[in-house]
Amino acid sequence: MQMYVAKRMLAVAPVLLGVSILIFALVRIIPGDMATILAGEDATPELVEQIRTELGLDRPAIVQYTDWMGGILTGDFGTSLRTGLPVGPDIVRRLPVTIELTMLTMLFSLGIGIPAGIAAALRQDSWLDYTARLITVGGLSIPDFWTGLLLLLMPVIWFGWAPDLAYVPIWDDPFTNLQQFMFPAFAMGISLSSIVTRMVRSTLLEVLRSDYIRTARAKGISESRVVTRHALKNAFIPVMTILGLQLGRLLGGAVVLENIYGLPGLGRFAFASISERDFLMLQTIVLVFAAIYAFVNLTIDLTYAWLDPRIRYS
Repeated sequence: MQMYVAKRMLAVAPVLLGVSILIFALVRIIPGDMATILAGEDATPELVEQIRTELGLDRPAIVQYTDWMGGILTGDFGTSLRTGLPVGPDIVRRLPVTIELTMLTMLFSLGIGIPAGIAAALRQDSWLDYTARLITVGGLSIPDFWTGLLLLLMPVIWFGWAPDLAYVPIWDDPFTNLQQFMFPAFAMGISLSSIVTRMVRSTLLEVLRSDYIRTARAKGISESRVVTRHALKNAFIPVMTILGLQLGRLLGGAVVLENIYGLPGLGRFAFASISERDFLMLQTIVLVFAAIYAFVNLTIDLTYAWLDPRIRYS
């Protein structure tokens, strides 16, 4: 087991290296030049070139990349080209906001999707099953940003109430903080809960038709115990895989919804860096997202042996 974990953790390094090279190349394709933006539209070419030299943008790309990655490996995330301030403290300050939004979305999705999927599987082809399948199709069809805008505007139009858009940390005022995160988490969680519902229903139906489940029933074990003790763990393996893959979509959705609800997370930070052509900040944020995605999927992969004892790592 220890050898397997070590190999998987070592495999994360080439993935992050490839992501860093890709994002370093792609952000330089974005139209616009940071030196021109800082100098202004009426700046002379000499001034633009001077600013480019001061920012180190005139150096070869390979030199810029090695300096950036060397800083990352030593804990130095670089300096913003726009503000001249270190990027690391901003990321550390904004990362908990995005993590909280993502975790609340996950909790909402699992809290709705797992019971709905189990009920639909146990009552296959009943009105409950058809209703769940119909609702999940609608949930998969509605974009997150559209739902987020509706949830923001409808309480204002109907009740004259809107959540406080001035961010309040959870340790300062938990109630106000949850009010601020409730709607964006719900907006992102609708489609994910629909995916979870359909996946739980599908996998649980497949497991319930297995030979060992028929054997358990033949021994006189109650149906509730057959489902909870024998079927659910095996049915959750594909669900866990889907959750890991959907994490990237949640991080992408946070970019839009954090801007709609004024949450100072990494998503809003990334959007600002794109608008301001601050590619050093942008590539660092994307690399942080990639690292989170890789390690979450590694953690999910390691839970397979707990969910299904037949899985053994060597």
